[in-house]
Amino acid sequence: MTSQLSCWISSGQYHIFTFVYQNRGTRAPILIIPPIGPEYMHSKATIRQLAYNLAENGHSAWTFDFPGYGNSSGMLPLENAIEDNAVVIKDLNRHIKEQTGSTPILICLRSASLLLSRDLLEDHESGIVFWHAYSQGAAFVRDLELIDHSLGLSSSDPKLIVAGGYPFKVSEIEKLKLAKLASLECPSVQKALYIHAPTVRRFSFLDSMQKGGTNIEKLESSDLSLMMRSPEVSKIAWNDVRGITNWVSTFTDHDALGQFHTSNQFFNDSSISERVLATPDNLFGILTEPTRTEAEVCLLIPNTGSGHHAGPNGLHTSLARSVARRGVSAYRFDLSNLGNSGIPATNNNHAYTKNATRDITAVIQHLKTKGYSRFILFGLCSGAFSSFDYARQSKGTDLAALFLVNSNTLYWEEGDDPIIPNSAAEAISEAYYKDQARDLSAWLKVARTPTKWLPLTRRILHVIKSKAHARIATTQNRTSKLEKDFTHIVNQNTKIFFYFSPNEPGYTNLKNNTGKTFRTLISDRKVELKVCEAGDHTFTTIESRSSLISEATEYCLQYK
Repeated sequence: MTSQLSCWISSGQYHIFTFVYQNRGTRAPILIIPPIGPEYMHSKATIRQLAYNLAENGHSAWTFDFPGYGNSSGMLPLENAIEDNAVVIKDLNRHIKEQTGSTPILICLRSASLLLSRDLLEDHESGIVFWHAYSQGAAFVRDLELIDHSLGLSSSDPKLIVAGGYPFKVSEIEKLKLAKLASLECPSVQKALYIHAPTVRRFSFLDSMQKGGTNIEKLESSDLSLMMRSPEVSKIAWNDVRGITNWVSTFTDHDALGQFHTSNQFFNDSSISERVLATPDNLFGILTEPTRTEAEVCLLIPNTGSGHHAGPNGLHTSLARSVARRGVSAYRFDLSNLGNSGIPATNNNHAYTKNATRDITAVIQHLKTKGYSRFILFGLCSGAFSSFDYARQSKGTDLAALFLVNSNTLYWEEGDDPIIPNSAAEAISEAYYKDQARDLSAWLKVARTPTKWLPLTRRILHVIKSKAHARIATTQNRTSKLEKDFTHIVNQNTKIFFYFSPNEPGYTNLKNNTGKTFRTLISDRKVELKVCEAGDHTFTTIESRSSLISEATEYCLQYK
């Protein structure tokens, strides 16, 4: 049976978080080098599936997080990101060779190819896969700039670019622009596989490898667009997974060492300690604890959307380490069939799951055996739904607080859109029509377009009906379902904090579905609400992310 082991491996000043997938085979080890930038999170599901398939076929497959990414140490943007990342690849390559007795086959996904160093490849006698590789760093930089432009992102620091949430110093961007695969020399590499889109027709960067005697095979694939979407809509690149698995099987068996056990399952610095901690029913999570005190309170952080436990732009990791440095433990984890919980074939990308309450219950029960007695739930987007769903069904008093961020909805039902639930879509529509109502040109356009008269009339009648129902409920002092759940939660000695970015549909829903009871809870400070001045839905910029982490950290400290 394939196992998923994990550990931190030292590389210079960094602790590199690594997964090792292995079965009983002794075939060539494989190092999968992930992309940098936003594609890191997008490709996680496909990389994990590939590693699992390779292990099933007798290889030990290694995946990892670069410094500042995922669960590795370091904070983006790194001062010398390009050089440090190249050193990490070299150190892991050496570590795997020491562990298995064989040089690993390298699989370089997208921008990973730009991090290969000449001194690494000069001694690399095994094979390399260039998987939809960038052959020129300038093209990668243009894509990062295009992402920022399309999302309207910019940094207040002129020395940084946002890069879709995975920031780079401009000095490092200039280095990336100069990176070219054609400048690499790898005369000792036996074989290479180049996976490319059907539109790619030029293979000039492979010429030097072919001249050096490397046997190069090409595989045409349309899977890139499938796996590089956001986690909620991405698909496993099955054609690529099968193609790579078949290609590496052509290598002569290396008589690699069989089963081995990982070490360094702890990550420590002067103030915090991290360790992998799975629940008895195999929910994957990482526990971050202060090293100087024994904490009794633990912050729980379930998935945001369908992304894995590190969170969008590394938010969950940064938050966990922030609160632990102030004396509160944190556990970031994957709900069942998301991230690293469950085997890849059973995983899905459905952000809203009815299993959340069951999973959070299991996590709390397990952490109680580790000495924790009080808990805080932090949830962003669908994580807010998961946290609230647990709290409203809970019958205990061990939940100290909820910190809910940009909740699209607190009530997801089967049949709702898994990305934009019905209630959120309604709020977005309301905001759109309010904005249009202030625009004279929009009214003139409607007047000239008879086909828009009926939809607009229906919309106006819907708004009038909704306002009338809300007014009647207020007049008769009716309590909404949402307010009843709030009351149930706070009666169990659990406080609630809402944190919204501007123009979030969840904020509109909260205003539309609450009344006197909610205002009373606000005045009693059992429920708090704050709208931050800046920030998008997942806090992509460093500034907005830092503000959220600071707010959440300070909030947690009152429960120490």
